[in-house]
Amino acid sequence: MSRPRVFCALPERWRTATLPFTPDAFRAELRACPTADVVFDADDGRPAADLVVWVPGEDEDPYATLGRLHARCPGVPVAAWLLDDPAWFDVTYALPPAVASLYTNDANAALACHAPNVRHLPAAACQLVAPGDSTTPPAFDAAFLLDGAPSDASLLAFALASLPEGARRVAVTPGALAPGDLSGGGITRLADGGSGQTALLRHARRARVVVRVASSPRHPANTLHRLLPASPDALTFAIAEAGVPQVTPLRFPSLLDAFARGTEIACFSTAAEFADGLRRLLVDEGGRAAVAAAARARVRREHLYRHRLAEILRAEGLTG
Repeated sequence: MSRPRVFCALPERWRTATLPFTPDAFRAELRACPTADVVFDADDGRPAADLVVWVPGEDEDPYATLGRLHARCPGVPVAAWLLDDPAWFDVTYALPPAVASLYTNDANAALACHAPNVRHLPAAACQLVAPGDSTTPPAFDAAFLLDGAPSDASLLAFALASLPEGARRVAVTPGALAPGDLSGGGITRLADGGSGQTALLRHARRARVVVRVASSPRHPANTLHRLLPASPDALTFAIAEAGVPQVTPLRFPSLLDAFARGTEIACFSTAAEFADGLRRLLVDEGGRAAVAAAARARVRREHLYRHRLAEILRAEGLTG
Protein backbone atom coordinates (compact mmCIF):
# COMPACT_ATOMS: atom_id res chain seq x y z
CA MET A 1 0.00 0.00 0.00
CA SER A 2 1.42 3.39 -1.03
CA ARG A 3 1.78 6.21 1.47
CA PRO A 4 -1.50 8.13 1.71
CA ARG A 5 -1.54 11.86 1.08
CA VAL A 6 -3.25 13.91 3.79
CA PHE A 7 -4.42 17.50 3.45
CA CYS A 8 -4.57 19.12 6.87
CA ALA A 9 -6.68 22.25 7.39
CA LEU A 10 -5.73 24.24 10.49
CA PRO A 11 -7.79 27.09 11.95
CA GLU A 12 -6.99 30.76 11.52
CA ARG A 13 -7.46 31.32 15.27
CA TRP A 14 -5.45 28.83 17.28
CA ARG A 15 -6.87 27.85 20.68
CA THR A 16 -3.89 28.98 22.79
CA ALA A 17 -6.01 28.94 25.96
CA THR A 18 -6.42 25.17 25.81
CA LEU A 19 -3.49 23.94 23.68
CA PRO A 20 0.09 24.11 25.01
CA PHE A 21 1.79 24.29 21.61
CA THR A 22 1.93 26.55 18.58
CA PRO A 23 0.53 25.87 15.11
CA ASP A 24 4.11 25.62 13.77
CA ALA A 25 4.95 22.92 16.32
CA PHE A 26 1.80 21.02 15.39
CA ARG A 27 2.61 21.26 11.66
CA ALA A 28 6.09 19.90 12.31
CA GLU A 29 4.59 17.01 14.26
CA LEU A 30 2.20 15.99 11.50
CA ARG A 31 4.91 16.27 8.85
CA ALA A 32 6.91 13.80 10.95
CA CYS A 33 4.17 11.16 10.69
CA PRO A 34 5.97 8.08 9.36
CA THR A 35 3.01 6.67 7.42
CA ALA A 36 1.72 9.65 5.39
CA ASP A 37 2.67 12.63 3.27
CA VAL A 38 1.04 15.69 4.85
CA VAL A 39 0.33 19.02 3.16
CA PHE A 40 -1.31 22.11 4.62
CA ASP A 41 -3.54 24.97 3.52
CA ALA A 42 -0.66 27.12 2.31
CA ASP A 43 1.11 24.30 0.48
CA ASP A 44 -1.25 23.61 -2.40
CA GLY A 45 -4.29 25.35 -3.88
CA ARG A 46 -6.18 22.17 -4.87
CA PRO A 47 -4.26 19.33 -3.24
CA ALA A 48 -4.58 15.75 -4.42
CA ALA A 49 -5.38 13.98 -1.18
CA ASP A 50 -6.73 10.68 0.11
CA LEU A 51 -8.05 12.28 3.31
CA VAL A 52 -8.76 15.78 4.62
CA VAL A 53 -7.97 16.19 8.31
CA TRP A 54 -9.68 19.30 9.61
CA VAL A 55 -8.83 20.85 12.99
CA PRO A 56 -11.72 23.22 13.86
CA GLY A 57 -10.78 26.55 15.39
CA GLU A 58 -12.17 29.07 17.80
CA ASP A 59 -15.30 30.96 16.64
CA GLU A 60 -15.25 29.07 13.36
CA ASP A 61 -18.36 28.46 11.26
CA PRO A 62 -17.99 24.70 10.74
CA TYR A 63 -20.35 24.47 7.79
CA ALA A 64 -18.69 27.30 5.89
CA THR A 65 -15.33 25.61 6.47
CA LEU A 66 -16.68 22.24 5.33
CA GLY A 67 -18.02 23.84 2.16
CA ARG A 68 -14.62 25.33 1.44
CA LEU A 69 -12.86 22.01 2.09
CA HIS A 70 -15.22 20.04 -0.15
CA ALA A 71 -14.67 22.62 -2.91
CA ARG A 72 -10.89 22.32 -2.62
CA CYS A 73 -10.88 18.53 -2.34
CA PRO A 74 -14.02 17.27 -4.10
CA GLY A 75 -14.97 13.71 -3.26
CA VAL A 76 -12.33 13.39 -0.53
CA PRO A 77 -13.60 12.32 2.93
CA VAL A 78 -13.18 14.82 5.76
CA ALA A 79 -12.16 13.75 9.26
CA ALA A 80 -12.70 16.39 11.96
CA TRP A 81 -10.10 16.30 14.76
CA LEU A 82 -10.97 18.06 18.00
CA LEU A 83 -7.72 18.60 19.89
CA ASP A 84 -9.18 19.94 23.14
CA ASP A 85 -12.19 19.29 25.35
CA PRO A 86 -14.97 20.29 22.94
CA ALA A 87 -17.42 22.14 25.19
CA TRP A 88 -17.42 24.98 22.68
CA PHE A 89 -18.47 22.75 19.79
CA ASP A 90 -21.74 20.98 19.03
CA VAL A 91 -20.40 17.45 18.80
CA THR A 92 -23.59 15.84 20.07
CA TYR A 93 -25.94 16.30 17.14
CA ALA A 94 -24.92 18.49 14.25
CA LEU A 95 -21.32 17.76 13.35
CA PRO A 96 -21.02 13.95 13.06
CA PRO A 97 -23.45 13.66 10.10
CA ALA A 98 -21.54 16.39 8.25
CA VAL A 99 -18.16 14.62 8.24
CA ALA A 100 -16.87 11.15 7.44
CA SER A 101 -15.35 10.80 10.92
CA LEU A 102 -14.96 12.85 14.07
CA TYR A 103 -12.07 12.32 16.51
CA THR A 104 -12.19 13.86 19.99
CA ASN A 105 -9.74 13.65 22.89
CA ASP A 106 -12.64 13.52 25.35
CA ALA A 107 -13.97 10.00 25.86
CA ASN A 108 -17.18 11.36 27.35
CA ALA A 109 -17.92 13.49 24.30
CA ALA A 110 -17.45 10.43 22.10
CA LEU A 111 -19.82 8.47 24.32
CA ALA A 112 -22.45 11.21 24.34
CA CYS A 113 -22.65 11.49 20.57
CA HIS A 114 -24.21 8.06 19.98
CA ALA A 115 -22.81 8.17 16.44
CA PRO A 116 -20.73 5.35 14.92
CA ASN A 117 -18.35 7.75 13.19
CA VAL A 118 -17.29 9.50 16.43
CA ARG A 119 -14.15 8.04 17.99
CA HIS A 120 -12.05 8.77 21.05
CA LEU A 121 -8.47 9.78 20.19
CA PRO A 122 -6.37 10.73 23.23
CA ALA A 123 -4.50 14.00 23.47
CA ALA A 124 -0.75 14.02 22.85
CA ALA A 125 2.32 16.29 22.72
CA CYS A 126 4.55 17.97 20.19
CA GLN A 127 8.21 17.03 20.40
CA LEU A 128 10.20 20.09 21.36
CA VAL A 129 13.67 20.41 19.89
CA ALA A 130 15.49 22.86 22.17
CA PRO A 131 13.02 23.68 25.00
CA GLY A 132 12.86 21.03 27.69
CA ASP A 133 16.49 20.01 27.13
CA SER A 134 17.81 23.07 28.94
CA THR A 135 20.30 22.69 31.78
CA THR A 136 19.13 25.89 33.48
CA PRO A 137 18.59 25.22 37.21
CA PRO A 138 14.88 25.14 38.14
CA ALA A 139 13.49 28.31 39.68
CA PHE A 140 11.05 26.42 41.92
CA ASP A 141 11.00 23.17 43.84
CA ALA A 142 7.30 22.66 43.14
CA ALA A 143 4.92 24.43 40.79
CA PHE A 144 1.18 24.10 41.36
CA LEU A 145 -0.61 24.46 38.05
CA LEU A 146 -4.14 25.21 39.16
CA ASP A 147 -5.57 25.73 35.71
CA GLY A 148 -9.15 26.71 36.30
CA ALA A 149 -9.61 24.87 39.57
CA PRO A 150 -11.41 26.60 42.44
CA SER A 151 -9.49 28.24 45.24
CA ASP A 152 -8.21 25.65 47.68
CA ALA A 153 -5.97 27.12 50.36
CA SER A 154 -6.14 23.88 52.35
CA LEU A 155 -4.48 21.96 49.52
CA LEU A 156 -1.65 24.45 49.34
CA ALA A 157 -1.22 24.48 53.12
CA PHE A 158 -1.12 20.68 53.17
CA ALA A 159 1.39 20.66 50.33
CA LEU A 160 3.67 23.06 52.16
CA ALA A 161 3.53 20.88 55.26
CA SER A 162 4.41 17.87 53.09
CA LEU A 163 7.53 19.40 51.58
CA PRO A 164 10.90 18.21 52.88
CA GLU A 165 13.09 20.56 54.87
CA GLY A 166 14.65 23.22 52.66
CA ALA A 167 12.17 22.76 49.79
CA ARG A 168 10.08 25.90 50.16
CA ARG A 169 10.20 27.52 46.78
CA VAL A 170 6.63 26.95 45.63
CA ALA A 171 4.81 28.61 42.75
CA VAL A 172 1.12 28.78 41.94
CA THR A 173 -0.49 30.02 38.77
CA PRO A 174 -2.54 33.22 38.84
CA GLY A 175 -6.22 33.38 39.60
CA ALA A 176 -6.39 30.12 41.52
CA LEU A 177 -5.88 31.29 45.08
CA ALA A 178 -6.76 34.49 46.87
CA PRO A 179 -3.81 36.79 47.67
CA GLY A 180 -4.20 36.05 51.37
CA ASP A 181 -3.52 32.37 50.70
CA LEU A 182 -0.03 33.16 49.42
CA SER A 183 1.54 34.67 52.50
CA GLY A 184 4.81 33.17 53.70
CA GLY A 185 6.26 29.74 52.96
CA GLY A 186 8.32 30.87 49.99
CA ILE A 187 5.27 30.98 47.73
CA THR A 188 5.44 32.90 44.48
CA ARG A 189 2.43 33.81 42.39
CA LEU A 190 3.20 33.22 38.72
CA ALA A 191 1.51 36.18 37.10
CA ASP A 192 3.44 36.55 33.87
CA GLY A 193 1.95 35.22 30.68
CA GLY A 194 -1.56 34.54 31.94
CA SER A 195 -2.97 31.12 32.69
CA GLY A 196 -3.39 29.66 29.21
CA GLN A 197 -1.88 26.29 28.43
CA THR A 198 1.26 27.69 26.78
CA ALA A 199 1.91 29.82 29.88
CA LEU A 200 1.29 26.83 32.17
CA LEU A 201 3.81 24.77 30.23
CA ARG A 202 6.35 27.58 30.47
CA HIS A 203 5.84 27.70 34.25
CA ALA A 204 6.09 23.91 34.52
CA ARG A 205 9.49 23.90 32.86
CA ARG A 206 10.84 26.14 35.63
CA ALA A 207 10.09 23.58 38.37
CA ARG A 208 11.66 20.41 39.71
CA VAL A 209 8.20 18.89 40.20
CA VAL A 210 4.79 19.89 38.88
CA VAL A 211 1.58 19.35 40.82
CA ARG A 212 -1.47 19.31 38.56
CA VAL A 213 -4.85 20.29 39.92
CA ALA A 214 -6.78 20.24 36.69
CA SER A 215 -9.86 22.23 35.84
CA SER A 216 -13.24 20.58 36.01
CA PRO A 217 -14.31 18.80 32.80
CA ARG A 218 -16.07 21.24 30.50
CA HIS A 219 -18.17 19.02 28.25
CA PRO A 220 -21.71 18.38 29.58
CA ALA A 221 -21.21 14.67 28.94
CA ASN A 222 -18.61 14.61 31.70
CA THR A 223 -21.37 15.48 34.15
CA LEU A 224 -23.86 13.07 32.62
CA HIS A 225 -21.57 10.03 32.43
CA ARG A 226 -20.06 10.11 35.90
CA LEU A 227 -18.51 6.66 35.59
CA LEU A 228 -16.19 7.83 32.83
CA PRO A 229 -14.23 10.96 33.79
CA ALA A 230 -12.69 13.25 31.20
CA SER A 231 -9.48 12.17 29.51
CA PRO A 232 -6.03 13.60 30.30
CA ASP A 233 -5.41 16.87 28.49
CA ALA A 234 -2.60 17.85 26.16
CA LEU A 235 -0.75 19.68 28.95
CA THR A 236 -0.23 16.40 30.82
CA PHE A 237 1.62 14.99 27.81
CA ALA A 238 3.47 18.26 27.12
CA ILE A 239 4.87 18.45 30.66
CA ALA A 240 6.07 14.85 30.41
CA GLU A 241 7.69 15.57 27.03
CA ALA A 242 9.45 18.57 28.58
CA GLY A 243 11.13 16.26 31.09
CA VAL A 244 9.40 17.45 34.28
CA PRO A 245 7.92 14.85 36.67
CA GLN A 246 4.27 15.29 37.66
CA VAL A 247 2.13 14.61 40.70
CA THR A 248 -1.49 14.47 39.62
CA PRO A 249 -4.83 13.31 41.06
CA LEU A 250 -6.00 10.00 39.69
CA ARG A 251 -9.24 11.38 38.28
CA PHE A 252 -8.72 9.93 34.82
CA PRO A 253 -8.58 6.10 34.54
CA SER A 254 -7.14 6.48 31.04
CA LEU A 255 -4.14 8.26 32.57
CA LEU A 256 -2.82 4.83 33.50
CA ASP A 257 -3.19 3.71 29.89
CA ALA A 258 -0.77 6.48 28.95
CA PHE A 259 1.75 6.37 31.81
CA ALA A 260 2.94 3.76 34.30
CA ARG A 261 2.03 4.72 37.85
CA GLY A 262 5.07 5.37 40.00
CA THR A 263 7.73 4.94 37.32
CA GLU A 264 6.43 7.50 34.79
CA ILE A 265 3.95 9.61 36.77
CA ALA A 266 3.02 10.01 40.44
CA CYS A 267 -0.74 9.73 41.04
CA PHE A 268 -2.70 10.18 44.22
CA SER A 269 -6.17 9.33 45.42
CA THR A 270 -5.62 10.23 49.08
CA ALA A 271 -3.84 12.96 51.03
CA ALA A 272 -1.23 10.44 52.20
CA GLU A 273 -0.44 9.38 48.62
CA PHE A 274 -0.14 13.01 47.59
CA ALA A 275 2.27 13.87 50.41
CA ASP A 276 4.36 10.75 49.84
CA GLY A 277 4.60 11.21 46.06
CA LEU A 278 5.56 14.86 46.28
CA ARG A 279 8.11 14.28 49.04
CA ARG A 280 9.80 11.36 47.26
CA LEU A 281 10.18 13.26 44.01
CA LEU A 282 11.73 16.24 45.77
CA VAL A 283 14.09 14.31 48.04
CA ASP A 284 15.30 11.60 45.68
CA GLU A 285 17.13 13.38 42.89
CA GLY A 286 17.99 10.16 41.06
CA GLY A 287 14.45 8.89 41.31
CA ARG A 288 13.08 12.22 40.10
CA ALA A 289 15.37 12.14 37.07
CA ALA A 290 14.39 8.55 36.32
CA VAL A 291 10.66 9.34 36.40
CA ALA A 292 11.16 12.37 34.16
CA ALA A 293 13.26 10.43 31.65
CA ALA A 294 10.85 7.49 31.57
CA ALA A 295 7.83 9.74 31.01
CA ARG A 296 9.56 11.68 28.25
CA ALA A 297 10.64 8.45 26.54
CA ARG A 298 7.07 7.11 26.74
CA VAL A 299 5.70 10.28 25.15
CA ARG A 300 8.26 10.28 22.36
CA ARG A 301 7.62 6.59 21.72
CA GLU A 302 3.80 6.58 21.82
CA HIS A 303 2.17 9.93 22.60
CA LEU A 304 3.17 12.49 19.99
CA TYR A 305 0.68 13.95 17.55
CA ARG A 306 2.46 12.15 14.72
CA HIS A 307 1.37 8.92 16.44
CA ARG A 308 -2.22 10.14 16.72
CA LEU A 309 -2.33 10.98 13.01
CA ALA A 310 -1.07 7.47 12.29
CA GLU A 311 -4.00 6.16 14.37
CA ILE A 312 -6.44 8.19 12.29
CA LEU A 313 -5.00 6.77 9.09
CA ARG A 314 -5.37 3.21 10.39
CA ALA A 315 -8.96 3.87 11.50
CA GLU A 316 -9.78 5.30 8.06
CA GLY A 317 -8.37 2.20 6.37
CA LEU A 318 -5.55 4.09 4.63
CA THR A 319 -2.73 2.16 6.30
CA GLY A 320 -2.35 -1.31 7.72
